Amino acid sequence: MQYVENPFTPFSGATPEVVVSSEGQMNRLFNYFYTDATNHTQRPLIIYGAEKSGKTVALNYLENLAYTESYLLAHIEATNDKVFFEAVKNALAKLSLKLSDESATTEESDDFAFYPYAVRENIANSNIVYGDDLTYSFVELGKSAAASETTVCIFVDDMHNLSKNGFQELLPALHRCTQLNLPIAFVGTGLPSIKKKLADAVSYSERLFIFEELLPLNRQETQIALSTQLPDGYGIVYDDSAMDAIMEETKGQPFLIQALAHAIFEIAKPNEKLQIITDSDVEIAIRDPDYLQLTFSERNKKDLID
Repeated sequence: MQYVENPFTPFSGATPEVVVSSEGQMNRLFNYFYTDATNHTQRPLIIYGAEKSGKTVALNYLENLAYTESYLLAHIEATNDKVFFEAVKNALAKLSLKLSDESATTEESDDFAFYPYAVRENIANSNIVYGDDLTYSFVELGKSAAASETTVCIFVDDMHNLSKNGFQELLPALHRCTQLNLPIAFVGTGLPSIKKKLADAVSYSERLFIFEELLPLNRQETQIALSTQLPDGYGIVYDDSAMDAIMEETKGQPFLIQALAHAIFEIAKPNEKLQIITDSDVEIAIRDPDYLQLTFSERNKKDLID
């Protein structure tokens, strides 16, 4: 019997073979990159939602799309202002270097002459990039990307960790790139509080960003996400009792659906026959040690609330 690898991977934002998400949302995220990207800018995108709603998975999904399109990209974790702006400085420098003359030798590439002026200055000293210098660095990078007929993509996870001052430094740079129609795509993630933080920082945040909220999946969306056809006709079908149990356990949260589907898949061990999953199978999966470990924090929160 052919071994079928479990397509559900609920592990710290790893992009699974089966992305548990609203099909409409994934289509919108897909279309974000598949417009005319050459010499074209998209409005910055913020993906937000509660913990374990799939923000990092969605971010990594878009990052993979950017990679397949050969866009220049950088991934940054926004732990706090200092760490974030140091990472931005380094990312701008590296992206600028990639856009430099491909004919340059390794020795020449080490010469700061191949960086835009503002980026060179930021590398030359240890100060964090702020204010006008940051805006100038973004604009110069965008102009270089436009001249090279490519797109630069910057992905930032956990943007809710930035302060009001941090947003007030970053947003003017993104705003200026949008005004100049520069090919810089910016995608960030955050908890629901990020919308208010952005609005408190600058008055134009709602006009600057596209906001995509990751909500819990409804029953139909959950069933579509779970109904994955496996190779050579292998497959799993969830009956109504199983779907009732899954929705009761997960409340439509993508991470919990992914974790429970992983446990169910391991128990079902699909073969050439179509497997019918019932509520009894779901109950066994809920007691699975791996599932209990993956969902410990969520259960702990629920116990504290109850």
